[in-house]
Amino acid sequence: MRTQTKTWLAVGAWWFLTGGVWTGQAISMFAASGTPADAGALLRMEMASALLWIPITLALFAAVRRWPMEAGGVKRALAIHALMVAAVILVRAAAVLALNPLVGWYAAPPALPELLATSVLNNFLLSWMIIGVAHALIYAEREARRRQQAQALETQLAQARLHALAGQLNPHFLFNALNSIAEVVHRDAEAADGMLTSLGELLRASLDSDRAQEVTLAEEIAFLEHYVGIERVRLGPRLRFDCQVAVEALGARVPHLLLQPLVENAIRHAVAPRPAPGRVSVRATCRGGRLLLEVQDDGDGRSEAAAAGTGIGLRSTQARLQGLFGADHAFELTRLPEGGMLARIDVPLRRLREAA
Repeated sequence: MRTQTKTWLAVGAWWFLTGGVWTGQAISMFAASGTPADAGALLRMEMASALLWIPITLALFAAVRRWPMEAGGVKRALAIHALMVAAVILVRAAAVLALNPLVGWYAAPPALPELLATSVLNNFLLSWMIIGVAHALIYAEREARRRQQAQALETQLAQARLHALAGQLNPHFLFNALNSIAEVVHRDAEAADGMLTSLGELLRASLDSDRAQEVTLAEEIAFLEHYVGIERVRLGPRLRFDCQVAVEALGARVPHLLLQPLVENAIRHAVAPRPAPGRVSVRATCRGGRLLLEVQDDGDGRSEAAAAGTGIGLRSTQARLQGLFGADHAFELTRLPEGGMLARIDVPLRRLREAA
């Protein structure tokens, strides 16, 4: 209904403007010939002629929408449009006869054959031009609709891929957490019980945020703390973990399970294999409308470099960042000169309202 109203308004405005242009042209022609012009009479005649085209144009548009010239129906549509053009010629001629006493196109109406011939000259080509414009509008509308549908399908496909990637991560971290518990349960049942409690918190947080691709950084950090709590029980004082998050970054939106695979990678390859204590640090800052996230460890960098980008967690992280941000992100794994690895993520800073 809204589209139909817009069409009526556009057609009315077009022919009202055209009537004004025709009036100006007629006045200019009289002025050029040196003949006095009755501006009021010219305005009445030209505007009446133009405004008569409004219902005719709308009728032609409706006919084209009902019977467009397209594959499989060109002949039928062409015949119907030809009949419509013939009807326009007759209607315009009849309107001239009916309205001439009020408008004054002729001092005395011409004979019917002459009137019909004039109507053909004035209205035949213009009617077909309107039919052509109607087809152009319909085809443009169809193309816009096809693009919207294609874009919607692409969006749905991207969302499906993102959900599939997130679905890979949930069983991935769960499997690794259970392995950690299995390492502890035989030597310290009380510690394993605490790990199971933390795992329950992890699962609850995972299920609560399963419907959303993104959570706040504060929620992501809270989820990460539960995971690190399990690893602390397994590794004891060998795992040193610290988290430095700028206050303004806590409300930023990030993909759920973004940091956990990076921290897991650092713990597995930089801390777990060695007897000496190892440190894993998480940092988050905001700068120039960007959110900068870093996960750093102090390992030797060799095993991490060999594993970089090959695990499910890291592959999924890369794919999800690409799916959510396209080219507007950076994800780097760097081996530091002083030892250890640095995972760095740079994404647009989006808060709850902006993300929605």
